[in-house]
Amino acid sequence: MLDAAASPAFLDQAVGTVTGADREAVARLVAHTGGVVLALSLVAAMARAGRGWRTWPPRWRTWPRCSATTPTPMCSRSCAWPSTGWGRLTPTTTGCSGFPEDVAVPQETVARLWGLEDPAPTLVRLARAGLLRWEEGHVGFHDLQWAFVIFDATGPWSPAHRSLLDAHRPAQGWAYLPDDEPYLWDHLLQHLQLAGEHHEMAAVASNGRWLARRRHP
Repeated sequence: MLDAAASPAFLDQAVGTVTGADREAVARLVAHTGGVVLALSLVAAMARAGRGWRTWPPRWRTWPRCSATTPTPMCSRSCAWPSTGWGRLTPTTTGCSGFPEDVAVPQETVARLWGLEDPAPTLVRLARAGLLRWEEGHVGFHDLQWAFVIFDATGPWSPAHRSLLDAHRPAQGWAYLPDDEPYLWDHLLQHLQLAGEHHEMAAVASNGRWLARRRHP
């Protein structure tokens, strides 16, 4: 936990120097985070995404404060607030919440999921806001960014996994994935399980063609 002096300094470093007009609003937010670094980091991410310091909903004052032992109330609410100028552009709303933590996902996989030739502009915006990593053509989340995804989720995650699968599903079945598919050869069964497609997962795992190609692509 950071003290009353270090918490505003943390936000200054993460977002940029807070102007005098915003100092009072920032002080109230800092007090509500309790100096918990996770809460401060998520507040900073929303500020970088465009949320003005004085535009946070008044109802946040009624929610329990963070502490070292109970950091989640403030954190979860901070992730659920829309960002000015962004609509609801977050890893969750773009479908990236279907990707595992600490796995480098090829940009080509994201492009197919979004139905875009070039996902780079959106990835740049998310990366600049600190909501995901985008390095050398791969997308990923570190633990704090993954915490954002968890708190931002407002419903079941299975639709995100189904969307990813639907964007890649070969007409003849999973045994006919392209040889150069960069992601699903290693992660297909995991996404089928998390999508709730247990029968399909069992069918794939027992498909001789898929098994042979999985072992010797």
